[in-house]
Amino acid sequence: MEIIPQLIKANSYVIYAVLAVAAVYFAFTALAALREWQRSHFRLVRSSARSRVFSAIFRMIVCGLLGAGVFFVGSLASAPTETTGRPTAAATGTFVQPTSLPTARFTPTVVFPTAVIGNATPPVRTLVTQTTSSGSVIVSIITTTLVPPTTEVFPSPTVNTTVAALPTAPPPPPPVVPTVPLVNCANPRAQIFSVTNEAGPRIFAVRGNAQVEPSGYFKVEMLVSAQSQWSFLVRSTDSVTAGVLLNNYNFGSLPPGNYPLRLVLVRGDGNISAVCETTLTLS
Repeated sequence: MEIIPQLIKANSYVIYAVLAVAAVYFAFTALAALREWQRSHFRLVRSSARSRVFSAIFRMIVCGLLGAGVFFVGSLASAPTETTGRPTAAATGTFVQPTSLPTARFTPTVVFPTAVIGNATPPVRTLVTQTTSSGSVIVSIITTTLVPPTTEVFPSPTVNTTVAALPTAPPPPPPVVPTVPLVNCANPRAQIFSVTNEAGPRIFAVRGNAQVEPSGYFKVEMLVSAQSQWSFLVRSTDSVTAGVLLNNYNFGSLPPGNYPLRLVLVRGDGNISAVCETTLTLS
């Protein structure tokens, strides 16, 4: 039976809250019924409202009595006793009496300087000390002669020191000899070496030298007729040494004949520094 008061005491706040909510509800119910009682003019309605007022008040009183009963029962509940005693730990130990310590014995190695003749291995002398049961120390010197291991001679491997001949760089190509008649080509910086049509019947390549000055350029031009001006074919700011000046240019739109072709070096200021002229023959 002691558990019921303890449960009520443990949940007393919950019970108080429920009873308080119920009491507030009944209070609002009583006020509403009282207002209806005061406003009503019919005896039957007034009687019904009055009975509801008394019923709500009675229920409020019951809620208050229940709260008082909960408080009373909770106060009667015995407080849980705290256990103050602590378990006593019992331990049983076994003490082992140490036996006599073993006699210390150490064997140091002492190397005594001895004369060595030739490649002979010097002997090794070892100093050994031993303590007896009576406490006296016995010192012994042991001489050990080491026999050197025999050395086996292996034949040394033969290393082939033949060095393969490295490929030499190919000799530079001989200078191209001009095969076309040249005009005004005294300056070696502007030279035309050849005009060939190896890629097709009317596709020509022009080779030669064009040493461009800083900020300058070279150009290859062609004179179509005596009445016209020189027609521009190619222009470059890179110098060319024994290389291609005009690469596989197609002259298929021109009629057969001999056409002047020239290489012009132009300075950075726009003035011409060198000219080399030849003739292109179209058949």
